[in-house]
Amino acid sequence: MSNSESLCEVIIKTSRAIKMYANKEFVRQRASVNYGQYAMLKKISENKVKRLTDLANLMQMDRTTLTRNLRWLDAKGLTERIHAQIGRRRISVKMTPLGEKTLSQYSDLFESVNSSISDAFMESEAIKVKLIELIENKM
Repeated sequence: MSNSESLCEVIIKTSRAIKMYANKEFVRQRASVNYGQYAMLKKISENKVKRLTDLANLMQMDRTTLTRNLRWLDAKGLTERIHAQIGRRRISVKMTPLGEKTLSQYSDLFESVNSSISDAFMESEAIKVKLIELIENKM
């Protein structure tokens, strides 16, 4: 970290570097989704998310970014958005059978990438715990 960079800037750059590494590993393995798309499928599956707002909160992303990513997942047949019969602006999301298959197909790759990242960036358990606290508490 240079003297002119704040810790926040370093964390943002580190986050981008981790994301780039993870995506490169998915590309290297010729995965049909990238790391972020897989992570979104995993959140949908694990949490049985019904509302887009809930998914956005789980993914810690704004609704615009979430919608753009879901549009791609929908187009590939991995997820499906469903409009409520009452109040059509209320939209839920569900995994399709192809989405479940994709989730299963790349689970080992996802775990391997996460393990590599953890090994490389989280040598100190104390640092890992503090970062998780910061993320969960949103400071």
